[in-house]
Amino acid sequence: MSGTPATDSAICEVVVAHDVRARRAILSRRLLHRYYVRRSISIALLVAIDVAAVVAAVELAPLLWGLVGVAVETPTMAEMLWAALIVIGVQALTRMYSLREERARLVPFLRANLAILLVIGLVMLLTYNSITSQSAVYIWVFFVLFSGVGRWLYNSLLKGVYGHIVPRRPVVVIGRPDHAERLAELFARYPAADALRIDGIVEGMREESPPADGDAVAAQAAAPRSRASLAETDGRTTRALRCLGDLDSLEDVVERWRPMEIVVSDPELVRERMFQLMDLCRRQRLTLRMAAPGLQFDGASVSFVPGFGMPVFLVRTTIGRPYEYEAKRAFDILSAGLLLLLLSPLMAAIAIAIKLGSPGPVFYRSVRVGLGQRPFQCLKFRTMKTDAERLQADLERQNQASGALFKIKDDPRVTRVGRLLRRTSLDELPQLINVFRGEMSLVGPRPLPLRDNELMEDWHMRRHVVLPGLTGLWQVSGRSDLSFDRMIELDFKYIESWTFFRDLSILVRTAGVVLFRRGAY
Repeated sequence: MSGTPATDSAICEVVVAHDVRARRAILSRRLLHRYYVRRSISIALLVAIDVAAVVAAVELAPLLWGLVGVAVETPTMAEMLWAALIVIGVQALTRMYSLREERARLVPFLRANLAILLVIGLVMLLTYNSITSQSAVYIWVFFVLFSGVGRWLYNSLLKGVYGHIVPRRPVVVIGRPDHAERLAELFARYPAADALRIDGIVEGMREESPPADGDAVAAQAAAPRSRASLAETDGRTTRALRCLGDLDSLEDVVERWRPMEIVVSDPELVRERMFQLMDLCRRQRLTLRMAAPGLQFDGASVSFVPGFGMPVFLVRTTIGRPYEYEAKRAFDILSAGLLLLLLSPLMAAIAIAIKLGSPGPVFYRSVRVGLGQRPFQCLKFRTMKTDAERLQADLERQNQASGALFKIKDDPRVTRVGRLLRRTSLDELPQLINVFRGEMSLVGPRPLPLRDNELMEDWHMRRHVVLPGLTGLWQVSGRSDLSFDRMIELDFKYIESWTFFRDLSILVRTAGVVLFRRGAY
């Protein structure tokens, strides 16, 4: 979202147990949700179709190609097994086991099968095989044919049993009752919205005075019925819309009704709470849809959804493809462990230099704010005098940084050895221990001291929904030369557009920044 958002008087608090990019363990009650049961069965059947297509292609391709005089070799049982595993892996990575409206399209299907051929060809180049590459292509042609026919029959069966799209995902609408009823009519009319089922609405703050004590129970019982509405469109009747609560109770509504999507039909109700709403969707793994214009978002995080008869935009609240975060954490642990081992002689030499240069400990344990606004001890090589924190209050008027940051280019508290360590960024090497322990990542928003964090505004706290990093987009874009507002903007940009490959790009750029000492003091 561009610009500085308006905030209410309530203190914004980010409380998350895990990085929002990590896969959340599905609770047993969610696992038994009808949606998950049907999705699991659907995925199992699609895998069975692909495996059956592999077996059918291996067994029938030699016979069928033989009718036109083409000789095809038959692979061994082991080769057929690893071919099936490749098919399942590639199909999963290319989302061919996703929802029907996505997997049933021709172009993604052909792209996935071309990827299967390329992967099998690469494996054949690297290993010994009993069949030729020409025979493998002939078998692959029939696999594509059998898999396509099997999937078409399966999708046609689902369409005949459940309608256009299955299964329907439970939705909670935020907006006024009249807007929500209009949205329900559109959901019933347009095929693109058939996958959604409105469970109820969440209204803005209630302004009416509370009922008398004697009428409280009756009024509460009548509230869901007073908001009920039926909309008949094209011979179909939408579900009665119930008032599930107001914005203050939205988190309780989500916890009770377990929706999979939130649709905002009235943006004015959430304009001042947009960041809190997006944070809730991140933590609960919900899709957030905006069914009205008027709010500005980063174009990389929003996509237009056609077919609803009105402007509907999809706001992506979870970043990265499946397993990308797992790859990131594995890379962090392996890299941090390897670097600690390789750099141990250098770190020992730095420790000796610090001891000889000034009295005091080798390491400086700075309390920083990390994931979920939880404090942790961020390790650094000591670069200042031992009484540096006490002297900071006297230096506040010389602060050269904007916003909540504290920076002085020629800080008198920095030791001679410390100045060299800061110029070369070697003082941050001990943070590899924080990365290895899971308190930090190699790449992420920079963790700030408690002093800086207390001066931040509420809407800045969104940066704490991911693990802090040893380096990040801020470091490779100018470091200390950038303003505080620009740092926050870059942090949000990183969170919204994160991918594992972007992390790798930042690491490569960090090497150049450190080498040329840009923005370090």
